[in-house]
Amino acid sequence: MKKLFTLIFFAFGNMSMAQTACDSLDIDVKYAPFNDSFLQVHVYNQSQEFFGYPIFTVYNSNGDTVAVETLNFFGIGQESLHTLNVKPGMLPLSWFNGTLTLYYQTVDSYAVCSWPIPFSLCPNTCATVYPYLSNIGGAQVFGTAEWEILDSNLQVAASGTFTMDTTTQYATDSACLLPGDYTLKVKNIDLTAGGQKYVGLNPAVQGMMVPFNNADSVEMPYQFFEACYTSTSVKETKKGIATNIHSFENSIYINSPDALGNIAVYSMDGREVYSSNTQKTTHAINLSNFSSGIYIVRVSNKSGTTVRKVYIE
Repeated sequence: MKKLFTLIFFAFGNMSMAQTACDSLDIDVKYAPFNDSFLQVHVYNQSQEFFGYPIFTVYNSNGDTVAVETLNFFGIGQESLHTLNVKPGMLPLSWFNGTLTLYYQTVDSYAVCSWPIPFSLCPNTCATVYPYLSNIGGAQVFGTAEWEILDSNLQVAASGTFTMDTTTQYATDSACLLPGDYTLKVKNIDLTAGGQKYVGLNPAVQGMMVPFNNADSVEMPYQFFEACYTSTSVKETKKGIATNIHSFENSIYINSPDALGNIAVYSMDGREVYSSNTQKTTHAINLSNFSSGIYIVRVSNKSGTTVRKVYIE
């Protein structure tokens, strides 16, 4: 299976420290999943080096500060997730060349790791979210509630059931989503009264949750990796019958209650790389001959036009 380039970086230079210390860090940089005012740096430390009081900073190719971390960790142990505030007016593109710098404290001095790298800030496949139902009140809550995540066409992208019992007052599940507009909906709530109930999503830079008491259903709309799908001028036209487009493993799958009509796939540089016309309601496109990357899928029929960005591994 084809794979997109994974951002695992090795140091190109450093100050006042051995090269091998920087080499021990595997680092992935992405937008924060629910807020494009933040970048997140996910770090795996494969050494015994502690990297005390770390501060990550991202610079663009001109040396301007794009995002900087507020000191929040005593040190980098085995794994940590760092949040960087994007500077006003410096929201970066999904891809750009720049430098990631780590400033940290050693036993008797300060040191720097510096990685000149191509940044790719959007997930190269679906990313995992964790819907949850939580009770933080004094009284226990018992029962079940169904959850589902709806996409912008109100199609169910994922679903499941929360169960609260004597051993579980924090019920969670998982879903893998592409960037886009979604709504977390909790319905068919059959829970005992009392407690302090919340539904929400993790991971998040800031808590995304909605309190409820004895409601029949709860809805929480949100944008997932907002900058990854608003950075293109291609917009979806929402009218007529919903058309569902998604990619999985080595194919793009398209389905609609109506005949699909004209189907076209474009690369990010505007080239048409696939076209078809079908009166069927389902269609699959084999990706074996496609290069890894992001593509635009456009479906046009009598019900309107639907455009989706898909990620091909």
